[in-house]
Amino acid sequence: MRRVTFLLPRFRFFVVLALGSVMGVTNLHAQTFCTATAPAVAPSCSRVTVATAVVAQILRLELSSLNSAMQPPDLPQFDSTRAASSVNEFPLTTGPVVTIRSNRAWDLQISSASGSFTFTPDAVYHVSRTTPKPASDLAWSTSPTSGFVPISATTPVDVKSSQSGGSFAQFTVYYRTRWMFTTDLPGIYELNVAFTLTGR
Repeated sequence: MRRVTFLLPRFRFFVVLALGSVMGVTNLHAQTFCTATAPAVAPSCSRVTVATAVVAQILRLELSSLNSAMQPPDLPQFDSTRAASSVNEFPLTTGPVVTIRSNRAWDLQISSASGSFTFTPDAVYHVSRTTPKPASDLAWSTSPTSGFVPISATTPVDVKSSQSGGSFAQFTVYYRTRWMFTTDLPGIYELNVAFTLTGR
């Protein structure tokens, strides 16, 4: 009994002393002040502060408009398609201005949301097409004079990218459309075009 009584107080003393040492170290690290004591001529002291900021991911896609009105497919439009030697000579439509703001690398792709245009017959003529107008009749480019590629509903393709890091990018997308006398009946044609921005 005496032996147990003798060891227990020493153990308690040791625990209290150890806790006091840990608390002392913690308090020293948390101090926001210091006292200058040396050198005697010009004593000085310093504390180190930390400036912290949490930077969020910025990946923003803006389109100037969600609706691009194609040039009316009238007689000159049909004739220019008939006489065109390449897709770069089909009737031109100025599409949306695309703006991308990002602080990380990114890819922008374009595709058609469906494989064909929707068609609403003309209210007077009121004749439906026998086959849908294919989405590939619409071609796109970031230049109004060259580089036009038929749009695809199955394979999104790259429009622009920033491979090394963030950037501010702004450009216009242009469309050229094939109009055929034999198939494009009077009515309203619409095609949903998807722009997809993805961070690398």
